[in-house]
Amino acid sequence: MRYARPGFQRTSEVVTSNISFLNIRLSSVQGFVTSMNIIIRDLATLGTATFLAPQAIDLLDEKGASVCGQPLPYDLLVATECRDQGVYTDDYDMAEVVPVPIGGEGAEHSGAITGYLPMSGNHQLAIKFNITGNMQVTVIYRTVSHVRIEQSHVTVHSS
Repeated sequence: MRYARPGFQRTSEVVTSNISFLNIRLSSVQGFVTSMNIIIRDLATLGTATFLAPQAIDLLDEKGASVCGQPLPYDLLVATECRDQGVYTDDYDMAEVVPVPIGGEGAEHSGAITGYLPMSGNHQLAIKFNITGNMQVTVIYRTVSHVRIEQSHVTVHSS
């Protein structure tokens, strides 16, 4: 039986310039990734509910080339997510969770796997911020896994 197995990677980064992208190596993200979201928080106000929205994001392969073709602006990510969720942008607060377009999250909820990106722990997430400071970036992702049950033994394998 296949299922979407959740995982996360959390890192603290110092953003010194809002001109260029900050690249974070996704060392924990391996296997067939079906969905990915990021949460960005300002470490100075970590005790409060201060979530930050990036200006743009890009997913880079192991050679540093863009998987999406180009950096994707935050407004486009919001509009696409709202379309996929069937809500209006005015009713949806995306400042907490920012989707990284991979392809499978909408169908995951119904148990289907419609799209995935094979990742080996060498991909990078490029984030452009509109402020500087110390940030905590949490990457939440799901990978395709399968479980096997034989004579009361349960074995979980990543794909």
